[in-house]
Amino acid sequence: MKILIVSVPLEFPLAGYCLAARLADASETKRHHIQLLTLNTSKLNTYNQKNGEIWRYIAHVESTHPDIITFSIYLWNILIIRELISLTNKLYPDTHIIIGGPEVGTSEVIEQFLAGGEVTAAVRGEGEATLVEIVRRLEQSENPQGVSGCSWRNGGTVIHEPDRPGKTVLNYPSPYLTGWISENLFDRFEGSRLKKGVFPRALVETYRGCYMKCSYCQWGNGDTSRSKFAMARVCEELTWVLSRNIARLFIIDAMFGYSLRAAKQILEHILKEKQRYQSNTEIVCYHNQDYFDHELFDLYRDAGISVELDMQSTNEKVLKRLGRRRWSTGNFDRCLQSFREHKVKTTGSADLIIGLPGDQLSSFEESIDFLLRRGLNVGLYQTSIIHGTRMFLSAKEDGIVYSDTAPRSVFKNDTFPVQEMLSARLTGHGVDFFIRYPHTAQSLWRLNSERPVDLCKNIGKKVWDTFDLMYGESWQYSSVLAGMRESLKTIVGEVCRIPECTEVITELFRLESTLAEIATPEQGKTVSVARPVPMSFFHGGDWAKETFRFQREKVEIVILKYRVDRLLALLKTGEFPAPEMWKLEEDTAVALVYLSENGQPDYQIIDRDITLELLERFNGYFTVEESLDNLLGGIWRENDMSPLWKTFGNLTKSGLLVPGIWARNHRYLEIAAKRNPTYSFEGVSG
Repeated sequence: MKILIVSVPLEFPLAGYCLAARLADASETKRHHIQLLTLNTSKLNTYNQKNGEIWRYIAHVESTHPDIITFSIYLWNILIIRELISLTNKLYPDTHIIIGGPEVGTSEVIEQFLAGGEVTAAVRGEGEATLVEIVRRLEQSENPQGVSGCSWRNGGTVIHEPDRPGKTVLNYPSPYLTGWISENLFDRFEGSRLKKGVFPRALVETYRGCYMKCSYCQWGNGDTSRSKFAMARVCEELTWVLSRNIARLFIIDAMFGYSLRAAKQILEHILKEKQRYQSNTEIVCYHNQDYFDHELFDLYRDAGISVELDMQSTNEKVLKRLGRRRWSTGNFDRCLQSFREHKVKTTGSADLIIGLPGDQLSSFEESIDFLLRRGLNVGLYQTSIIHGTRMFLSAKEDGIVYSDTAPRSVFKNDTFPVQEMLSARLTGHGVDFFIRYPHTAQSLWRLNSERPVDLCKNIGKKVWDTFDLMYGESWQYSSVLAGMRESLKTIVGEVCRIPECTEVITELFRLESTLAEIATPEQGKTVSVARPVPMSFFHGGDWAKETFRFQREKVEIVILKYRVDRLLALLKTGEFPAPEMWKLEEDTAVALVYLSENGQPDYQIIDRDITLELLERFNGYFTVEESLDNLLGGIWRENDMSPLWKTFGNLTKSGLLVPGIWARNHRYLEIAAKRNPTYSFEGVSG
C-alpha cells in the first residue's frame, strides 16, 4: 500500500515524522511505501496564494496515487483540512482518509468528520500504535472494528472503540535516528555562519502528557498519567541535533523533565555533547515550577539552556479556577530570582491569556504590569475554546461567548464584557511596543513616571484612534506595528510628557526601530548579512592606497541630530540615565545600521560631513587617496588621519567595507603566485 502523511503545520511537523518512523518499523506495515508531504500553512491561509498550494497537494496525490492519506488536525489548520478532505474525496473516492490530532480529541468533533462518509477513520490520542492497526485492517479490506483508540463509520453509525490504554514507556522508533529527518530541514550553523533550512528549529520530546489540569488545555485534561521515552533514545536524539549544529532546539515537554532526576541527566548529556561537538545550538525548554533545585539551575546555566516561565494570569482566584494555583506569583518570583542568582538564561518572556473566566480588565492590566516591571516581554494570547477541555464543558456556566469557527476565540464572559475585552486587546499594541522597542518603551515609562501598563494603554489607544488598527492574534505570529516606524515616531513624541526630552526620545526611537527592522524585516523584504573581511586581504595596512567598496545595499543610514547612541549603550546595560543626561547637545552623526554575521542587528557611528561623504565615493575602483583628493583636495595630507584609519578598520571588521576591484584581483594573483612561484603578477592592475 501507498501511504501519504500530510502536514499543515505552524512549525516543524514532528508528529508526521513520528508516524512515518513507526509505520516503517512495524512488522505489519514496514513493506508499505510511505511518503511525507508538508504544505505551506501561510499560503493556504492566504486567498491569493491558497490555490497554488492546493494544486501542489493535488500534484503529489496524482503522482503517487496513495491508498491512504492521513491528516493531523488542530486549531490552525482545521478549516483548510476540511477543504482538502472534501476535494480529495471528490477526486479520489477510493482513497482512504484517516485523521488524528488534538482537534479530533472528542467524539462530537469526530462524528462531524465521519458523518458524511468522506473520512474512513479517526485516531483518538496517540497515533503510532493505532495507525499501524488501522492500516493493517485496510490492507486486508477489513474495517477497523476492535482497534483501540479508533473511531469509524459503520453504515450510518459512527463507532467509537474503547480508548487505547496508556503506556508507561514509549518504545517507538525515533524519526531522527531512523533517517526520516534530514539536518537540511533546519537552520544550522556552518562555522559562524547561519545556513537557512525549511524550519527555524528542531523539536524533541522526552515524554508525553502533563500532570497539571489547566482548564484551557488538552495536554493534561484531568489525566495525571504520563509516558516517557527511554533515556537512551532521548540522549541519542539530542546528540543528533547537537552534532549537526542545528541552530535552535525546543524541548517540547509540557514541563521539562519527566522527573527531576531525568531532567538533570538530560542536562548533563547536553553539556557533555555541546563541549564534544563545539555546538552553538540554542536550546529552550519550559521550566517545571515544581522543581526548585540549585543543582538543576547550575546545570541549566552550564548547558546554556534558555528556560521559560509562564504565568497566564497573576490573579490568584483566576489561577485557582484554571487549575494552576500551585504556581502562584510568589513561586514565579522565587524561580526568577534564583535563575538570576545562578545566571541561568531565560527566554525573557512569559505568556498571559486575555479573557480568562474570572478575570477582568483591571486584574489583567495588573498581570501585564507585573511582568513588565520584572523586565520580561509579554506574549499575549486570546482565550480559545478547545473541545474536550474543562473550559469547554463549563462555557455556558461561565457566560462564555465564543466563535464556533477556529480558532474559537472568546469574545466575552461573565467577568470580562466586550468593551473591556476590546480595551485589553488594544493594550496589546503597547505590549508589542515593549517587545520591539524595549529601550524606548522603558525610557518613556520612567520619564513619564507611570505604570508600564499605562504606557501600553496610551499607545494602544493612539494606534486605534490614528490608524483604526486592532491588535493581532499574538506578537509571535503577527505584529501590526511592524513597518510603521514613521507613524509610530509621531506617537512616541505625543506620549512623552517631558517636552524637553521629546526630540531626544524620538531620536532614540528612530535608531532602535531601525535596529528592530533590520533584525525582523517586513514580510517580503530581505536583509543581507554583512560578513567581515579578513584583514590579511588588505595590502600592507596602508589605508590610503586601498580600494574599497562600501556595501551600501546592506546598510540603513540613520542621521542623528543627537548622540542617542550613548543613551542606548547605557540602557543596554540596564542602567537608566539620569535626567540631566537626556538634555543632549546637538551633535550631528550618522548611524550605519546593519545585520552582523551572527544575525544580530548592530550599528557603527560615523561623522556625516566627511566619512559618510567619503564612503559614498567608494565604488571599488578608486583608492582612498583618490577619493580624499576628490572630496578635500590635498588638505587631508597635512592632518593626522589615524582616527579615520581606525574607523575604516572598524567598518572592515563589520563587513561594511570590502576589497574593491583592484584589491581583489591583486590578492587573488598574489595567492596564485604563492601556489606557483614561477607565476609573476608584477605590473598587473585591476
